[in-house]
Amino acid sequence: MERTACRRCLRPANLCICSAIRPIPTRTHVWILQHPGERRHPFGTAIIVQLALTNSRFDVVWDTEQEKFGDAAFPPGTALLFPGPTASDLSTMPTEKRPHTLVVLDGTWWGAKKLFNKNPALQRLPRVTLPLGVSPGHKLRREPAAGYLSTIEAVYASLKFLEPYTPNLDVLMAAYDRLCDGHLAERKSRHSSRYVDRSSHRTRRPPLDAETARRTVVLYGEVAPDKTGRKERALTSLAMMRLCDGALFHAFLQCPPDTLNEWHKGRMGLTDALLATAQSPEQVRTALRKWLGPDAYVTAWSQSTLDAAAPLLPAPPTTSLKTYYCNWRHRHAGDLSVVVEEEKLTVPTLEIPGRAAERLGMAVAVTTLLATPTDGGRPPEALVEFSNAEMKAPPQS
Repeated sequence: MERTACRRCLRPANLCICSAIRPIPTRTHVWILQHPGERRHPFGTAIIVQLALTNSRFDVVWDTEQEKFGDAAFPPGTALLFPGPTASDLSTMPTEKRPHTLVVLDGTWWGAKKLFNKNPALQRLPRVTLPLGVSPGHKLRREPAAGYLSTIEAVYASLKFLEPYTPNLDVLMAAYDRLCDGHLAERKSRHSSRYVDRSSHRTRRPPLDAETARRTVVLYGEVAPDKTGRKERALTSLAMMRLCDGALFHAFLQCPPDTLNEWHKGRMGLTDALLATAQSPEQVRTALRKWLGPDAYVTAWSQSTLDAAAPLLPAPPTTSLKTYYCNWRHRHAGDLSVVVEEEKLTVPTLEIPGRAAERLGMAVAVTTLLATPTDGGRPPEALVEFSNAEMKAPPQS
């Protein structure tokens, strides 16, 4: 049966968010440029900006209409909200330099980059960005990494820095919370009716048996940004933990000059001194294979990480943790940080430099969950041994 939809917010009638939206006048003109693929996405949040901000504009950027968004389209005082080495931090920007018009690209991260790369006029605009400490709220869609924001969250955070005394800005987040809460409740009710009654009479077995857990090594890799248009992206760092004893391996890999700018290094928590210790892929491969041993079972949260690390491993990795988790829970999974939060997992503290310590710790926490019986029994001895142990620094590779 076809569901009726609200003609204003475009949500299903039972999930309408219009009652949470009120007009908000702002000094800053917010201009949303939307990727065509985002138009009918059920979790799109640009509609909230369009309905709530009276001083806003909304356009879909079709490939055949790129000329409409040339240099002449953007008035003086326009800035593009887009990260990069030349972007100014909105939290520290002087009042006299704040933009009068803020252009925001709406789409997946891939779609936003495509809009930017296809339009030279956008590339020539002054760029602004949010500080790294701004954290997202709900997570309905997978993001490339922790800390990425939806369009509505980015607009809200930007306006909070640009005009903190403007009243009713919280209306934006109230409407976003209504959208997320409604969808999550709908998804939970559908999930329950589909799975719970059928499986509640039996105990689920852990997807990783005790023997596999003893051999498991969890991997996390930082990938260099792609500046060549190639689909393959090289690893810049590799961090691994062996579950049976908590041993750690970490190494930086050499990459072409200027691959990592200051923004990327700040996001990864890396310094020039750390990157100066980088080794060639051949050196890392030799040290890693010696450390792994002959029967290690290597896994990572995402398949893309496994694919990027495959040339360094003695044998091709098999299945990602995300695949294990989704099959076990009978549901889709978003970012690793969301799973850790939903499952209320304890993340171990690892002595590894940069963001890799937290991300690898999250992957280890999920691996422990997948290897632990759910019937109240004890986890495998291999997991008990390291669960409360101090994680030592990795050996020099």
